Amino acid sequence: MFTIISLLIEELSIVVCIHRIFGQKIRFDRRTISLIIFQVCILSMINYLSLGKVAAGFTFVFIFIYSKIKFKATFATCIASAFFLGVIMKAMQFICLLLANIIVYDNEGLRVMIADMGVLCCSVFLLPRLKVDRLRKSLFVKNKYVLCVFGFVGVVIALLLMQDKIFQGIQAELFVFAIPAVFVLIILFGKWNESQKRIEEIEKDLDNNIRLQEKYSELLQKVRLRQHGFKNHLTAIFSTHYTYKSYEQLVEVQKEYCNKMIRENKYNSLLLIGNNVLSGFLYGKLQEVEEGGFQIEYSIDTNLEGIKIPNYYLIEILGILIDNAAEAYQDSEQQKKISLSIAEKGENYFFTICNQCEYVPYSQMEQWFQNEVSSKGEGRGLGLYYVKTLCNDWNMDIRCENIEIEQKNWVQFTLIAEGAGNQK
Repeated sequence: MFTIISLLIEELSIVVCIHRIFGQKIRFDRRTISLIIFQVCILSMINYLSLGKVAAGFTFVFIFIYSKIKFKATFATCIASAFFLGVIMKAMQFICLLLANIIVYDNEGLRVMIADMGVLCCSVFLLPRLKVDRLRKSLFVKNKYVLCVFGFVGVVIALLLMQDKIFQGIQAELFVFAIPAVFVLIILFGKWNESQKRIEEIEKDLDNNIRLQEKYSELLQKVRLRQHGFKNHLTAIFSTHYTYKSYEQLVEVQKEYCNKMIRENKYNSLLLIGNNVLSGFLYGKLQEVEEGGFQIEYSIDTNLEGIKIPNYYLIEILGILIDNAAEAYQDSEQQKKISLSIAEKGENYFFTICNQCEYVPYSQMEQWFQNEVSSKGEGRGLGLYYVKTLCNDWNMDIRCENIEIEQKNWVQFTLIAEGAGNQK
């Protein structure tokens, strides 16, 4: 009885683990259930015929086929994933067997079942935190030396487990070596994940900088071109009194001319932010929103050279807030207005984004920041939840409130980011 339950738990662990390696959520569809039942039957037959653990290793062929069909992976990726699966499963089995042996030492069937349950728990709860799917993605690109160490540790653990099955025990000197090997594996996983996260952040930031630098260069070029004609525009304004004899008509024409100049140069102050990438983003984003029929009001009262948060994440947050402000007018007949302001108070930077809206209860505002809670429909509402997550990661604060401007209600989001001088 213990044997069948242990086999079922072990196969569940393998299925969960292979999904973690591919970064996919586990779904018990027809293929997955068929694989589990088939694997349990094969292993039961191998145990009944006493073919040994070597024969059981051939079941990884079916894991390879499953990966090929389920995840549409390449041949090389399936082989690498099967190898990672073996290493990870053996490592977890080894640790759990050691702990199970301490708890139950006189009943092998119960001991194995407890160990398999521990492996299943590790597959469900521990592997997502270790981000094992990054190993598969980076196999042929980077960190090859680290992967070689993973392979070496995995082989050592596999040999120890095989020795335990063949000789009914582990030699003391190998046991002493295995404990540090397991801890080395865990430490390397942690260090590798940290380095991968940092590399991905740098790559995202670099790609973002290249893309948005073009927008900044476009804005800068337009400002330079307009500078050449600025004196001509001033001459035109001063000369209008020669052609208009009526004072009221003269004022009206000059006002219209000046308003046109203001509209054409309204984004010039973005160049004063002190952050080329953010200037390029705001220039492109505000133009995009303005083309959708929105009236944009913005003010820049500070220089952002001292902000601590990386450009990539700041742009993600501001992009979500601006998009949400625009979407708030989707079914509204109000005049489409969006206000953006950037200011500095003390050692913090304040990014404020407002849009006109009916009064919103604060209990409803709190729900906006929950996962998949939105008035936009099912499957939406991840934006503000992601903003809240980034704020927690980068020690920022996000506030939402109702404010009154000219006897009209506005919803205001305020992002508070630390400056370089803030050492909280």
